[in-house]
Amino acid sequence: MRLPLTAELDRPLGRLGVLAGTGGALAAAAAAIVFAGVLDLVLGSSEHEIVILFGINAVLVVGLQAFVGNTGIMSFGHVAFMGLGAYTAGIFTVPVVEKTIFLAGLPGFLRGTTLPIVIAVVVGGLVALVCGLVVGPLIVRLPEATASIVTFALLVVMNNVFQNATSFTRGNQTFIGVPQSATFSLVFGFLAAAVALTATLKWSALGLRARAVREDAVSAEASGIRVSTARYWPFALSAFVTGIGGALWALDVTAFSSNSFYLTQSIGAIAMMILGGYRSVTGGIVGATVMSVWLELVRHVENGVTLASVHVRPLPGLSQLFLGLAIVLVLRWRPAGLVGARELQLRLARRPKEAPEPESPGDVPRAASAGG
Repeated sequence: MRLPLTAELDRPLGRLGVLAGTGGALAAAAAAIVFAGVLDLVLGSSEHEIVILFGINAVLVVGLQAFVGNTGIMSFGHVAFMGLGAYTAGIFTVPVVEKTIFLAGLPGFLRGTTLPIVIAVVVGGLVALVCGLVVGPLIVRLPEATASIVTFALLVVMNNVFQNATSFTRGNQTFIGVPQSATFSLVFGFLAAAVALTATLKWSALGLRARAVREDAVSAEASGIRVSTARYWPFALSAFVTGIGGALWALDVTAFSSNSFYLTQSIGAIAMMILGGYRSVTGGIVGATVMSVWLELVRHVENGVTLASVHVRPLPGLSQLFLGLAIVLVLRWRPAGLVGARELQLRLARRPKEAPEPESPGDVPRAASAGG
């Protein structure tokens, strides 16, 4: 008996093929949700936070993968969209009474308005989307390596905005008062929606054009594909999904500052994406799963552990050390990630006869190479 799922480099042709690709990605998301549910039951309420954080990490990685995987441009600035989503969700969920104390500088309509949790999360994603639509044209028309550098500049600029927009963000002070509302159903429901969006984009005509530009921009342009437009829509959708992840993160941690959305968060998301496979939505889920579990195990050792009669003293910074080592090792021995470019897909249609997208063992985002 054949399984209804298969891992392929390309999807079947036609609209049925889009359904096969999107359905396979949703199956991968469902597997991650089941894994998280079992983990939640096994660990109990004391470790519930780990499960929620895993789901949020998966949303952030899938959002980042939507741009990097389809365009081949490594982005160091997507954590800025995470910050926009987090601050927006915070502003719209902090109770009005607390806003008058901690956020007295907010405009009147913001200071007196609170939104339901789900709507606040979506609004956080929409604010990030608007920012992505505005800055996207400045980034997507540049060569790969240059665009990657500009995304880092975006991160620096937005970090300064967060620090100086004190009426909205409290500047360098901690943004507090956000209700702890990141439930299992909320986080993993948005994960399923994020996977559906990114997989649909990948297997649609928009995604096909973006990947054609990724493989050979000159040939794609000669075929009538506008390079900047092909990259623009993956960038916009990626900003939206990352903003959603930031909003969920804010509802989980409840207190944060401008420094919460800087290099550490950016490197962590990139590491998870590279580990699973930056060209694959399924790989993003796998990378977030493996890295989240691994880092949590390392953190237990980092805080000190007793094995039999031997006590290992706390080792601060061990998790960051292992994060860096993971990136180095994966790029050395598995540059395409654990999954590579393969996607989990439903068996709904015949495979195309054309040769599938090549999966080079040395395939890494072009911005990561010296020559672009």
